[in-house]
Parts: sequence; structure tokens; C-alpha cells
Amino acid sequence: MDKNKLIENPAIHAGEKFGALFVQDEYMDRWGENASYCTTSQFAVLDRGFVKHCGPTAVTNVLLTVLKERGQTFPENEVFLRVADLGMKKRIYWNTDFMKMFGGTFDHKAGSYIKAALKEFDIENVTVNRGKRATEKNFIKCLNAGGMAYLELRFDKPYGSHHVVCYGYSYVKNEQTGQRKLYLKIADGWSHNPRYMESTDMMLNSFIPVFS
Repeated sequence: MDKNKLIENPAIHAGEKFGALFVQDEYMDRWGENASYCTTSQFAVLDRGFVKHCGPTAVTNVLLTVLKERGQTFPENEVFLRVADLGMKKRIYWNTDFMKMFGGTFDHKAGSYIKAALKEFDIENVTVNRGKRATEKNFIKCLNAGGMAYLELRFDKPYGSHHVVCYGYSYVKNEQTGQRKLYLKIADGWSHNPRYMESTDMMLNSFIPVFS
């Protein structure tokens, strides 16, 4: 992991990358203070220990966000342990890192994992849609409609193969040329504060829209 590539401020990042002054042009953050930013490191030592658990962590963030929006609170550790246990029972999440190759959460079962976790906590009236290609158009459509995006990264830099939750976005604009760049506001599972990702170069990635 190259921490220098983790993005805290989209305008600063764009300015450094493209050598120009960028300012925030448009911002959408529908989930606001309800958004959850749990991390894999806070859960790693629970129970008998967890590895490659970015999937259960991301699902936990989805649940905690929806619950908080509805005025309900659950201890973060309790939610994670129930989510991880559910994933293991359904053979969606494998708590192993066998030969640095096998383990973690199966991408193609992430949608059913989210649905099962919602049912586990008796959370109703949440729609989990089919996966979408990680394109700017699809992100904007999902987020502007009030959803969040469960994003499955593959061979990403700096995250590698990793699951995160996208809550909103920020457009930054080059003041001289008017060129705009889209950054996604995410819970990356590594920080308790929001981080951002460029929306470009996501051909290998997909996301699952979640609407509450």
C-alpha cells in the first residue's frame, strides 16, 4: 500500500496530479453524518481473529448507516461479528488467507450477502439491485437517486482487490479550462474518516446499488 496515493482532498489531489488549480464544483453527500466508517483493523482482533475481512466490514458499514438513518443504534463489534458469522455460514466469506491466494468475500455473492445481512437485523424496505459496471454515469445515477454503492475493487491502486462503500461524490473543476473530475466519497475500511477515489480507470470494477 502506498499511503501517498490515498486521497483525503479531491481538489488538492487533482491539482497535484494535473498541475493546475482545482476547486470544488459540485458535491453530493446524501448520507451525511449517518454514514459509517468502520475499519478492518478495529475488527481484526475480535473473537479468534479475522483476515481478508473487507467484505464483512463493508457490509457492516452499510447496515450501520441504514440503522442510524432510521434512528437505531447497535454496537459496531456486535454487528460485525454477526455479519462475519453469517458470511461464513453461507460460505460467502472465508476467514482465511491460504497461500495469499484464497479467502475473503466472493464478489459474485456480495449482493446476496447484503440481503442476508439486512434480513439478519430485520431491516426492511431496503432495495439491493443487481451489480452495475463502475462507470461515472452509473455512479451518478445511483447516488443522485439516493442510494449508496457497494463497490468491489479488483487490482486497484492503491487498494488492490478490496470492498468499500461509496456514499457520495465531489466534482472538482480546473478554474482555467473548466475541466471537471469526479471523485467518489468512500468508506475505504482503512480509515475512520471519509476518503475519495478517482472515478476513472474502473473498467475491472463493479458496484451494487443499495437504496433505503
